[in-house]
Amino acid sequence: MKIGIPFITVILLFLCKINTAQSNIEKYYNEKKYEKCIKLCEDNIKKGNEKQKSLVYKAKILVQIPNDKFISKVYPDPHYEALKCIKKLVYYKKKKPEDRFYSLHKESIDLVIDKVNIKAEDLFQAKDFKGSIKLLHKLKEIFPEDSKYCIKTYYDNNELLKCILLCEKDIRKDIDRNNALLYISLILTNSENNKELINKYPKPYVTALSSVDQIYKDSENSETKQFIKENSQKIKIVISNSEKKADLYFSENEMQRSYEISDLLHAVYPDSLIYIFKIAKTFKFNTNEFLYSYPKITEEDYREIIYGLSNMSNKYFSSGEEVQFLDALDTIFNSNFCDLETASTFLVMYRKNYPENNRFLELENKYREKYWQIEMLLLVNEFRVRGCICGGEDMEPQHPVILSNCLTRTTQKYAELCQKESHFSHTGPDGSSPWDRANDEGCYADGENIAWGSGNPAGALSQWMNSPGHCKNIMGSHTKMGIGHGGFYWVQLFK
Repeated sequence: MKIGIPFITVILLFLCKINTAQSNIEKYYNEKKYEKCIKLCEDNIKKGNEKQKSLVYKAKILVQIPNDKFISKVYPDPHYEALKCIKKLVYYKKKKPEDRFYSLHKESIDLVIDKVNIKAEDLFQAKDFKGSIKLLHKLKEIFPEDSKYCIKTYYDNNELLKCILLCEKDIRKDIDRNNALLYISLILTNSENNKELINKYPKPYVTALSSVDQIYKDSENSETKQFIKENSQKIKIVISNSEKKADLYFSENEMQRSYEISDLLHAVYPDSLIYIFKIAKTFKFNTNEFLYSYPKITEEDYREIIYGLSNMSNKYFSSGEEVQFLDALDTIFNSNFCDLETASTFLVMYRKNYPENNRFLELENKYREKYWQIEMLLLVNEFRVRGCICGGEDMEPQHPVILSNCLTRTTQKYAELCQKESHFSHTGPDGSSPWDRANDEGCYADGENIAWGSGNPAGALSQWMNSPGHCKNIMGSHTKMGIGHGGFYWVQLFK
C-alpha cells in the first residue's frame, strides 16, 4: 500500500503533463504562435506523446505558412515535410484500423493534401517540373490506391499515353471519373503531334469536348460543382484550345470539323451566344441552311442571338476579336447567298461599337454598291444617329436600325405590285393594310412610308425627309426596317 499510492500519483502527474502539452499545442495554434506550436509538436513526436495529433498540427502549420522565416529555415521543403507527417498518419491508420483518429481528423488531413496539390500545380506552372513531380511522387507513394496522383504524375512528366490509359481505366471502373475525363481532355487538346494518341483518337478535340460535356452534365451534383470550380483554369485551357482549333479549321475551309467543335462548345456552354455565332459561321451565315442543320434554334431565337451578340460585342469578344465581324462580312459577301438581315446587323453594329478602319470602309462600300437595300439602310441611319429637323420640329438622335428580311420581303412584294398595277396608296388593291401585308409574311410593322418618282435610294429618302410625317416615321423608335423597290415605286416598313 505504501508503494502503491506514490506510484499512482506519478502516473496521474505524467498523464496530466501529456494533456497539458496537447492543450498547449492547440492553444499555440489557435493563437497563431506557430513557432512555439511546431517546436512542441516535434518534442512530442520524439517522446512519443500523442504522436498523431502532433503530426497533424505540424503538417498543417508547414503548408499554411511555408514562407515563414522560422519554417523556411528549419524546413527548406515544408510541403514535402508535411507529406512525411501524413505518411506516418496513414501508416498508423493501416496498423490500427480500429483507431478512429484518422477519420476524426480527416478534414485537417485533407486540408494538408489540398495545399500540397496546389503547391505541386504552382510549381508545374512555374516550370519547376522536378519540384512538382517530387511532391506528386510522394502523394502517389502515400496513396498508391488513389490513381489521381498517378494520373497527375504521368501528365506532369509528359507520359501522356500512360496517363490517358489510366484515365480510361478509371472511367471504366467509375473511379474519380471527373478527374479522369478532365485529364483526357487536357491531353487531347494539347498533343496534336503525338502520333500514338492521334491514331487512338482521330478526332481529339471532339473527344476532349465530349469529356468536358460529360462533366458538365452532372453539374447539379454538389461534388461535381465543386470539382468544376476547383479546376476552372484547366477547363479554360481545354475550351480556349478548342476555340482556336475551330477557328483554324474554318480558315482552312474545313467547315465540318469547325462545326463539330463549335457544336460541342455550345453543348458545354448552352447559354453562350458566341458559339451560335461560330456555328453559323460554318454555314457562311446562310440562315436557311443553319436552321435546317441546327433545328435546336428557331429563326426568331437566331435573329435575337445575332442581334444581341453584335449589339453587345464587347461583352462576348475580347479586345482585338472584332476582326471576326469583318471576317463574317467577307464570308457573307463572297457566298452565293446573302442574308441581308445578318449582313446589315454586322455592318450597323460594327460602325456603332468600333472605330472606322480601312477594311471596314471597303466592305461597307462593297455592300452599298451591290445591295441597294443596304445603301438605303445606311442613308437612313445617317439621319437617325445624328438627329434632324422634321417640319420644323427637332428630332432627337435615335439608335440605328437594321434590315428585317421579313419586312423587306413584304415591302418588295408590295412595291412590285404597285408598279404592276400603277397603284400608289398605303391600302392595297385588295383592301389590305400595311399591317395585314406584314402579317401575311409572318411579321408585324408599326410604320410605313411610300414614295414615287425617284430612281435611286438617295432620291426616295430625300422625298421622305422633306415630308414631316414621313420624316417622323423614319426618326421613330424602331429597331428594324424593310425596304422595297419596283421601278419608281418605293415602300418602307418599320418595326
